[in-house]
Amino acid sequence: MTVFAYLVYGGNPNYQLEMSFSLLSAVRQAKSPDALRVALICDPENARPDLPVENVVVEHEELRSWTDDGRYNHRIKPLAIRRLLERYDEPVVMLDTDTYFTDDPEVLAERVGPGQTLMHELESSLGDAALWGPLLQQRGGRIEAGEHVLTPDLPMYNSGIIGLRPEDAGLLDDAMEILDALRAETGFFNAEQLAIGLAFERATKVATGDDVLVHYWGGEREFIHLRVQELMGVRDGERFAAAAAASTLPAITGYPPIPISYKLRGRALGTAFRWSEDYYYAYVAALMARAEARPGYAKAWNDVARHALKLAGDRDGLPAHPLMERDFGALLARWEPGADEA
Repeated sequence: MTVFAYLVYGGNPNYQLEMSFSLLSAVRQAKSPDALRVALICDPENARPDLPVENVVVEHEELRSWTDDGRYNHRIKPLAIRRLLERYDEPVVMLDTDTYFTDDPEVLAERVGPGQTLMHELESSLGDAALWGPLLQQRGGRIEAGEHVLTPDLPMYNSGIIGLRPEDAGLLDDAMEILDALRAETGFFNAEQLAIGLAFERATKVATGDDVLVHYWGGEREFIHLRVQELMGVRDGERFAAAAAASTLPAITGYPPIPISYKLRGRALGTAFRWSEDYYYAYVAALMARAEARPGYAKAWNDVARHALKLAGDRDGLPAHPLMERDFGALLARWEPGADEA
């Protein structure tokens, strides 16, 4: 029986919100929710006895060793999966917390089998990947990391899902060897997902699950956090159970709706002053932040606006848009000082 798993550690409550929402989506999408088996591998503080999960607690000292003494947090994932394979001796499908199901989780379970592993999606070839492509060009089309040679045609998979059988656990050792070599050579943050994908690709057929599980990021993430907290709190098993049993749920995913008047105003100014799409969206998001009475939502829109404005400046080759004060003057005053970028 396939074990679905989440990994949560550290002090950021948003990971608990995300995990609770992802688990809720799994329960609500499952055709047989009572048969759904879910493990939570975590440090002691993040155990959730209030949820329908089996807590697999790993002490802080061991977790720190898995992250190379805190130098690379993503290094923990293949080691956590190996621990679960050893514990359960069943196929394991590890899910990132910032995900939600749109179909029965059993569909993913069926894609893990003899000679077949599972990852979230094929993002691109390595030559087209944002970090790795330019480095490959600089180095004449090949990157040497220990005994491993990377070329532009290799695949880059997203690791929002990682699934394999106990019989294939040795692939995680291969992935760790590749991962450590890549980190030593490049220091890139996504060495983990490249290493796991390459280890799987060399020995198995890699299936993907992006049609079953959505992996979200960017500005939408803040709004999802706010809505999940409103629905069931950070650590409230009773409210989780109520949401799991409810006939309907409020909308959790997606951005809040933007009034058509804001869009029209932004488009009119954008046409007049030849704004880019990023600059237009920054303006509309700033309008939303100014109008929003709820502090959390105002901050989320602020962060969206700041991020879009940064993208507009970056794509123009400028540190900041030269017309920002003219176009955003009254809106900027409402922004929270020092708000982090999305």
